[in-house]
Amino acid sequence: MSWEQIFPFACGTIAAFFIGLSKTGIPGLSLPGILLMTFAFPGNERFSTGAILPVLIIGDMVGLSLYRKNIQWRILIGILPFMLAGIFVGAYILAKTPDKYFQPTLALVVFFLIMFDVFRQYFQWEEIGKSLWFAPTLGVTTGLTTMYANAGGPPMYVYLTAQNLRKEQYMATWVWIFCFGNLIKLPISCSLGMINTTTLCFTASHLLPGLLIGVLLGRRVFLLIPEKYFVLATFFGTLLTAVGMTLQVFGLGK
Repeated sequence: MSWEQIFPFACGTIAAFFIGLSKTGIPGLSLPGILLMTFAFPGNERFSTGAILPVLIIGDMVGLSLYRKNIQWRILIGILPFMLAGIFVGAYILAKTPDKYFQPTLALVVFFLIMFDVFRQYFQWEEIGKSLWFAPTLGVTTGLTTMYANAGGPPMYVYLTAQNLRKEQYMATWVWIFCFGNLIKLPISCSLGMINTTTLCFTASHLLPGLLIGVLLGRRVFLLIPEKYFVLATFFGTLLTAVGMTLQVFGLGK
């Protein structure tokens, strides 16, 4: 097997592993995998987004089977309509705007959200999660970023962290929200040409083995993480998202 064959397989396997880990263990850890996938499709990065979407959906289904009893419907229903609106905005931008104009803005939004949550916790703004603007703003931002780059984790992290949920509730609500979002993204991605025969073959041959390992290990990690450290682990996963996106903006991640 040549290097040209080994390299995409390695990128895909590791990428799917991180996605599996994020779907059953620590939310926010999928971004390293999403970044790795861009190496597997040099010059056709949109194909990497399309190849990884079916894996995200399969991971969502596994997560739903594990955390179906702890979903917080009030929280989900409160943000889902705004997230769907953001997905359609993201699809429009994806179709009309070159990456070089959108990526810097996206990275700045992610960093702003992370810093906002740091200040929220430091100054103990406990009531901010009940503000009328909170769910609409973070819902639209989540939908936009997940449609464009499968990077909706940071705004969703801010939204759910402000709800003061137990880790089982947090994980279940996270998985259900992104399952709905990813299913909506599927026909849109097909219509934009991001999912095609090439990407589906890559998904089946390169991604599924890593996903299986990731979801199995992720469940064990989730059970081992103490309640008080769960949100902190999610924060670092989200911070990794922001760093990775910034590397891409300045051309250091490729």
